[in-house]
Amino acid sequence: MADRLARLRPDCRCVIPVAPTIAAEDLLPYLDPSGPIARHYGARPGRLLEDEQGLALVTAAGTRIRLVMAHPAHQLLSQCRLALTTVGANTAELAALGLPMIVVVPTHHLEVMEAWDGLIGLLARCPGVGRLMGRAFTAWQLRRRGQLALPNIAAGRTVVPERVGLVTPEQIAAEAADWLASPERLAGVREDLRSLRGRSGAVAALAAMVQELLPAASA
Repeated sequence: MADRLARLRPDCRCVIPVAPTIAAEDLLPYLDPSGPIARHYGARPGRLLEDEQGLALVTAAGTRIRLVMAHPAHQLLSQCRLALTTVGANTAELAALGLPMIVVVPTHHLEVMEAWDGLIGLLARCPGVGRLMGRAFTAWQLRRRGQLALPNIAAGRTVVPERVGLVTPEQIAAEAADWLASPERLAGVREDLRSLRGRSGAVAALAAMVQELLPAASA
């Protein structure tokens, strides 16, 4: 997707805020052509680069995806114009930052997912079962057709686009390029997201409540 977006918008810069539990080297297998997803898209080998600006993943086409290891990456995210993400609490975090996003759930690769917990996680790791679970989840999710992103659930309507199903890197790159070429649309989504987070001053209000519960300081 980053390669295709770079061709559509050469001025665009991609970054990945890396979770604190992941090392930069853990991302390299996703650029390995022998992996199931990379092989599906005919990906060529990528590499990890470190320079004066920090770490970056470099694709075979030369596209640099800057890795941000600082956590949380709120300062960086607040400077971005658009986020590409998937479902989870991160959609609420991005909404709180007022960052427009495209929420992507590519259900055709769930057979390689190993993030299931508990008994479901054990079953998903059994040979052949993970693929069946992926197909079952796909069919259920496409039939359900409900809102998945937390800002959409909170608003009861579509504030940020959700792309569920057989989405491709070409489709997401084209849609991201369209959004980036429409600053008025991005500004509208940003205002909608800011309206969902309510009034400011939550930190000060919480600190005042804690202070009221603390015993008075002795003279």
